[in-house]
Amino acid sequence: MRGRGSRYLALLLLLPAAGLAFAVAAAYGVSTWMPPEDSAVSLVCGVSLALPEHDQAFEVDSTRIVVAMDEEWRTQAGVGAEEAARRMIVEAASLFRGVHIHLLVVRSVEWESPDDMSSVQALLGAAEESVLLDDVDIAVVLTAQAVSTSEDGDARIGDRFAIVARHPDQPKRDVMVLAHELSHLFGAHHGCDLPEHDGLMASQAFSEPELLCPCTRRVLEMNADRFHRSLK
Repeated sequence: MRGRGSRYLALLLLLPAAGLAFAVAAAYGVSTWMPPEDSAVSLVCGVSLALPEHDQAFEVDSTRIVVAMDEEWRTQAGVGAEEAARRMIVEAASLFRGVHIHLLVVRSVEWESPDDMSSVQALLGAAEESVLLDDVDIAVVLTAQAVSTSEDGDARIGDRFAIVARHPDQPKRDVMVLAHELSHLFGAHHGCDLPEHDGLMASQAFSEPELLCPCTRRVLEMNADRFHRSLK
């Protein structure tokens, strides 16, 4: 009887400790913002994209880009429009903060953007029908068309086209929008695991583009080789 009483006493003492341990574990599970290595990152910040299928050997190279500028963009950019576009892409690439993504402008073309489009999405659709991707991986479409929407860029996850609408007095804004849209091409979703900040992959008002959260970074690294391949 005495032994049984001692066991009951020991059990009563252990229960609060077990409850505390459970509470700590539960709190940790809620506050853990970085998914473990074996979790499905695609459910958090982006999707895992398939590499291009090809029987020949590949070597890591750069993502090859064609820059398509409409007449309005060239006019606003003035002399040196092509150099301005290249500089914009270089600055956008710098926002990836060490992620293994290299961007190479192969050529620039003039793109005749329709005047009757009311959104960047519509302009992107028109560009997809007219800009050729023969020798490149992706197209960066630059427009200065006045559209009746506050959205200033568009790209679909895993696609090969990204469009940016020009802000004449906010060149840094164009750089942030371009980096954001390029991230979509490499599989990144809107939002992040740092919701208290307006980082690069915020759906709007990303005032802190230097904040590339660890989760989004892993998605970009996971998909970096999607375009970084050229034939040996």
